[in-house]
Amino acid sequence: MSMYIASLLVLLSCILLSLSIKRHYVSAIAQSKFSNKDSIMLLRIGGFFCLIFSFIVFFDTQGFALGLVYLVATFTVASLIQTLLLSYLNHWINKVSLALALIITVLTLHEESTQLQTLVAYLS
Repeated sequence: MSMYIASLLVLLSCILLSLSIKRHYVSAIAQSKFSNKDSIMLLRIGGFFCLIFSFIVFFDTQGFALGLVYLVATFTVASLIQTLLLSYLNHWINKVSLALALIITVLTLHEESTQLQTLVAYLS
């Protein structure tokens, strides 16, 4: 189950990091041409935090060699999904991000509680 959580964290990190780019921020979130620097910085910090945390989960569950393979494969698929979302359905990106955060929280709380799952649930 933690592999699913790590995969969803990679997808969420791709979405957050792409929304920190001004072009995507204006088209998906902002109503005007001017972006809020604080919200862009918050999106970048959240994206990098989700990415680092997913690295830790992959390496913890699968070891270094296999975890690295799963990480690269998941990141490739997540980047493709994120590119398609931002290219064709940019008004859905907010709903997808909220759904991912809720799914990560539900999956984490559904299993038996370990320290890692409790940490993920609190962070989501």
